[in-house]
Amino acid sequence: MKHKGLIALIITFVFFGMQGSIALAAQSSHIIRNILVDKTAPLAPVLSVPPTWVNTDVQVSVGNLVDPVSNGVSSGIKQTDYKINGVQHSHPGPAEFQIGITDEGIHNLSVKAVDMVGHVGPEAVGVVKIDKTAPVITVTGIDNNGTYYNPVTPVYSAADAGGSGLAGCTATLAKDGGAPDPFTSGTPISDPGAYTLVIDASDTAANAVSQTLQFNLSSPVAPEQPITAAVSSESIKVEWAAVQGAAGYLVMDGTDQIADVADPSYIHEGLLPNSGHRYAVVAYNPMGNSPAGPEKAVFTLANDASDLQVTGKTSTSITVSWEANGNPEWTEYAVSITDKAGYTDTVPFTSDLLAYEFTGLVLGKEYTVSVTARNGDGVESAAASIDAGTNKSPVLTISAPEPGAVFSRIEGNNEVTIAGTVADDDNDTVTVTACLKGVNKSVVIEECQGGKPYSISFDVDELDLPEGSHTIDVIADDGK
Repeated sequence: MKHKGLIALIITFVFFGMQGSIALAAQSSHIIRNILVDKTAPLAPVLSVPPTWVNTDVQVSVGNLVDPVSNGVSSGIKQTDYKINGVQHSHPGPAEFQIGITDEGIHNLSVKAVDMVGHVGPEAVGVVKIDKTAPVITVTGIDNNGTYYNPVTPVYSAADAGGSGLAGCTATLAKDGGAPDPFTSGTPISDPGAYTLVIDASDTAANAVSQTLQFNLSSPVAPEQPITAAVSSESIKVEWAAVQGAAGYLVMDGTDQIADVADPSYIHEGLLPNSGHRYAVVAYNPMGNSPAGPEKAVFTLANDASDLQVTGKTSTSITVSWEANGNPEWTEYAVSITDKAGYTDTVPFTSDLLAYEFTGLVLGKEYTVSVTARNGDGVESAAASIDAGTNKSPVLTISAPEPGAVFSRIEGNNEVTIAGTVADDDNDTVTVTACLKGVNKSVVIEECQGGKPYSISFDVDELDLPEGSHTIDVIADDGK
């Protein structure tokens, strides 16, 4: 290699302010390079971390990314290294940037700036606490829209589900649309009314929740109209549908309370026959009484007619009477008469009917008479019956005089005596009448059911009977 001359190279450098040079031979060329030596680390970054729990996504600003000038030298920021909960990340360049954190929980940040020559600055740390979940309210003792018939004790509490911690839980209670008052959990409520309970809870991240429950404390509703049935002339059974929330029932007869029972039925005893009653039922519980339900009117049964007897009869009529047997005067009775051949005559139900005469009957015939009582509800009693017959004709016999007997005016033969027996199955009093030459003579025979003798005499002289044949008519008559 041929060289036309000597080439001289001069390098100028800076090292902490000192300069030096290398001189070569004249007739040379030279190149100058400047270098920097940076021995100072970057400053600690500045983080914009929320001081408390928050309930939103967080953007942490990372600022103060500065590589300070020292001795006129700064290499500049190359990148920022940071960790989120120990997970390494890196952001290039010196510009301020943001770290986005969206997950709930506690997040630990550590951030360091790195300059161009590898110096790592001091660590900046911060904690981001995010809670996006509202507290959970728990209520026992009542349900929303519930109706209660006994005192209730609402118990409420709240728990923080997001981790920030419960800040508070309070409640207010309003009755019947009135102003709300503070309410303490576990306080019994015993007054009837419509209530609104509002519970508010919040956590330290400002998450808030509110729960509203409406409920009623109520006395029972009025029972339905009772079902009644006359059991006897002295008792009535009263039944009704059970009422929700009722602790018991007051049974009313008109304005009088007659019973306090737990079950929805009652038998009212010790009553008068065919007596009217008006039943209604009031339900009650610790909240109070319901209104009275609709009334139901009912009568006890009428007593059967008593002491039914035949008080009179003729050959064509029968008269009967009976006792009311404790029934009130207005009680209705029906009476009928029948015979074995199917004949029937009925007197319809009539108030205060205690006797009746059946007429147009057949001589000497047997009948059955029945009497039925009816109460104010039209319920009939059992029939009282008696067998009775129309009057029978007396049975007459003549034992004297013998047919064809002869009489005269001579003493000892002048008295015509008609004698015999008379019997009456009805034991009536019978009048026996003998008629001779238009002259009637009678004798009264009492109670001759088994047959009794009779005797009637005529004097021939007194009658001035002419000589000849005469007819004697003898009639037995019971007057019926």
